[in-house]
Amino acid sequence: KTGTVSLALAAITFDVSVMEEFIPLCNGMTVCMANEEEIHNPLALAELLVRNKVDIMKCTPSYMTNIIEAPQMRSALSGIQAFDIGAETFPPGLYGKMREVNRTAKIVNSYGPTECTISTAIKPLDDDRDITIGRPLVNVKTYVVNRKNKVLPVGISGELIICGSGVGRGYVNLPDKNQEAFFHFKGMKAYHSGDLVRWNSKGEIVFLGRLDNQVKLRGLRVELDEIENAIHSFDGVKMSKVIVRSNGSEEYLAGYFTA
Repeated sequence: KTGTVSLALAAITFDVSVMEEFIPLCNGMTVCMANEEEIHNPLALAELLVRNKVDIMKCTPSYMTNIIEAPQMRSALSGIQAFDIGAETFPPGLYGKMREVNRTAKIVNSYGPTECTISTAIKPLDDDRDITIGRPLVNVKTYVVNRKNKVLPVGISGELIICGSGVGRGYVNLPDKNQEAFFHFKGMKAYHSGDLVRWNSKGEIVFLGRLDNQVKLRGLRVELDEIENAIHSFDGVKMSKVIVRSNGSEEYLAGYFTA
């Protein structure tokens, strides 16, 4: 086992909080919970990490990108033994920055939707080439299928469906949405992820994007269609488009319209 003290950053309303609290406790580890000030202030967070000898940390790539440049934070991060980075696409440039401050820590790229008990696949990273979301975890089966749920071979892109013990029972009081998302496949509970992927020759899953108009922004799901519909509700708006843009240090939503 790597590490003994795990940091908890996520709000209790964010699914990652389940991983940050229950998994360490179920494995006999200590959970160090950050307060609001420590979550948003890298200097306060650095003090928390050092004071409590935190050596396990999970966060989004954008959060790590924002804090890693602070000198005090870089020193505190050098004591981490395991980084679990997930909930967004892992940018290749981040790996090098993390290795500059910590040469020996395990760094993993994790993937999984809330509907399937959060994590379903993981990829230990050794370099910044060909970053994938790895292989399915224990008790998880994953398949790449076409629109008719026909299993596709290696190298062909299609939708990732997730099967196994971790698949949830469904959404509360949303029968129509449940019918679209949850089903049975090869005798197992299954979930339509809506993610476009393909298998590579190493048996790893390559994430290619979404099949719908949903994006991930700072770890949160954002339905661009919903925002565009809200823009359309204003008198005089003929057409609108919402996209994710970047200013170099962080991503944000930008909306455009014709009137």
